[in-house]
Amino acid sequence: MNNIIDKGIKYIFEALQANTSLLELYLHFNPINNLGASYIAQALSYNHTLHTLNLDYTIINKDSADKIYNSIAKNKTLKTFNLNFDAH
Repeated sequence: MNNIIDKGIKYIFEALQANTSLLELYLHFNPINNLGASYIAQALSYNHTLHTLNLDYTIINKDSADKIYNSIAKNKTLKTFNLNFDAH
């Protein structure tokens, strides 16, 4: 865990929109919440390089996870996506 919060996620995924080399990104066990999830969903609409994204054990809720899933449906390069969340 790197303790990356939503502000850090914003910068990571702004860079990811123009990424042409990063293939795997592991952000599991970070306190990423729904604001961070919106940055992730937006970036996945633009990124055509990332193959693996792991968001296990973040604090993203189901509604925000659905936004990410909708972006993934449009993304043709992401092959592995992990997201376990506590639905409360």
